[in-house]
Amino acid sequence: MTKTQSGEQHEIILESGAVTAVLVDFRVGIFIREVRADVRVFLNTPFCVEESDGRSAMVTPGKIETLGPVLLFWNRNVVRIVIFPDGSLMIERSDGARIRAISNDTFEAWELSANSPGEELMIICGPEGRVSTFRGSPKTEGRSTSST
Repeated sequence: MTKTQSGEQHEIILESGAVTAVLVDFRVGIFIREVRADVRVFLNTPFCVEESDGRSAMVTPGKIETLGPVLLFWNRNVVRIVIFPDGSLMIERSDGARIRAISNDTFEAWELSANSPGEELMIICGPEGRVSTFRGSPKTEGRSTSST
């Protein structure tokens, strides 16, 4: 897992990121396992699944009739996750299919946590696209926080 930041844009590159679980309740969780890292993305508000053949569908967490398209991410490889300055997030599979989530005016739209040896990262998209980044271990007093 490689993390880069350019201005307010974050990118996480995954070399062998396999989706090991899709959690469905009042939100949708995507659990990605890489050799030396775990990434979890929770999508709290409606988002779009774009298949590599051009089809797309809106998914609304908590509405069972819309959840089918996100299940196609299970047991597939994710190659990158991008967080854009406007608070939108993209999860890209190796075949080009994508999940796109946008910010919400009222609620936290999504949250991402990435854990690798010696490093923890949490990024949250708050209301109106305000992205907050937390680095370090919650058990460590040296934890740093930034908002963009």
